[in-house]
Amino acid sequence: MKTAQGRLALGQILALPLEGQLRVACEAGLLWVTGEATGDVLLYTGYSTVVSGRGRVVLEALEPTQYSIRACR
Repeated sequence: MKTAQGRLALGQILALPLEGQLRVACEAGLLWVTGEATGDVLLYTGYSTVVSGRGRVVLEALEPTQYSIRACR
């Protein structure tokens, strides 16, 4: 995955495989992000975080949300 964008409705969850690092950005809304090695992060509009490790990264929309995900090198 190089870059992906999408929308999540209130309460919708997205789980993705994680091997390495991903930058998750909240373009609009409020997003909860969790990864096994990274822990829990709340992202407000305009904020991003890097999630690293192996396993899964889970995103949940705490309100209607637009997000982007980009692989980091």
